[in-house]
Amino acid sequence: MGAFAIGLGSFVVIGALDEIARALAVTPRAAGWIISAYALCYAVSAPISALLFARANRRTLLILALSMFTLGNLVCILADNLATLITGHIVFALGAAMFTPTAASLATELMGPGRKGLALSFVYGGMTVSQAAGVPITTWIAQTSGWRYAFVIVLGFGLLAVSLLLSQAPKPQAPTAPGPRWRLPSTIPWPIVGLLATSFLIVVSDFTVYSYVSVILSDTWLGAMKVLPLVLLAFGVGAIIGNVATGLLTDRIGPTIVLLGAVAVQTLLLILMILCRHQGAVALAIGFGWGVASYMYLVPIQHRLLSRAPDAQPLVLAMNGSLVQGGVAVGAAVGGAAMESGGMSLLAWVAALIALAAFLTAAAFVRKRADE
Repeated sequence: MGAFAIGLGSFVVIGALDEIARALAVTPRAAGWIISAYALCYAVSAPISALLFARANRRTLLILALSMFTLGNLVCILADNLATLITGHIVFALGAAMFTPTAASLATELMGPGRKGLALSFVYGGMTVSQAAGVPITTWIAQTSGWRYAFVIVLGFGLLAVSLLLSQAPKPQAPTAPGPRWRLPSTIPWPIVGLLATSFLIVVSDFTVYSYVSVILSDTWLGAMKVLPLVLLAFGVGAIIGNVATGLLTDRIGPTIVLLGAVAVQTLLLILMILCRHQGAVALAIGFGWGVASYMYLVPIQHRLLSRAPDAQPLVLAMNGSLVQGGVAVGAAVGGAAMESGGMSLLAWVAALIALAAFLTAAAFVRKRADE
């Protein structure tokens, strides 16, 4: 439930961005800074939190994280200008940055070393379900009742997650703090650097387009209904399938094949979504495939990170989460600039070139060691 709430809060702006821009009388590119601010705050705070709270009780840390997330959502609901809305997003980004790597590390510990892929897909499955069920609903609510009510839904799930953690979460022993060689970036092995760079580039290419999907599909209809909520629903259903498949496939055939296949398919679908944006039925099918592919790259990368850094799992997961969110921020900024400068055609080319760089980086660094 905590991952569901975090995922819903992270993605609610994606479907409501066009409505927020109109309500606050700003451009879509300016509204895109809501996404970038959240992501940048997450990127900076995630590794810092992992080091500062390395010896903290994880249950207490999860409760604190979700409480901050809920407070940030309340600020967003009350916001009457872009600056206040961005501030609220920053507050709940601090909570999300503490929650996600802590929950992922705890899940892999509880499920055992032979089921890391499944454990990670279980945690991120909460975010996946939030995209499948929550984001289309909040998008529809934003279009019909106003964007604030979408944040009210997020607030409700945040409060529910806090109450469940207070009553049901396990109480594991505090983890050992990471060793000295993990405290400074200069001591991180090159394979880890390559894996982190792969995460960053994949997410930049993804969010160059995904951040502005509400703008891309703003005038696209399927029958008598706007296609955007349906595409987000299809994306979410595909994401559930991709999330389940990636956990099983990563454990069975290894992360390399899964990752390279996902990046290749996603690159093609990013381009097709822009080229076919006026064809409602085609956009719906692309959205489904995009959802499958987009949830098949993070688990393989994290699986390899955990294998290469068994004694520093919370830290490397936090670093990966940091760069993922950095990729979201850069992708949103690059996508907005490309769209304003050269329209949808330039947006497609930029996304494709970044995705190609991601594929080449993945091919170079996501290799299995002999002892893994």
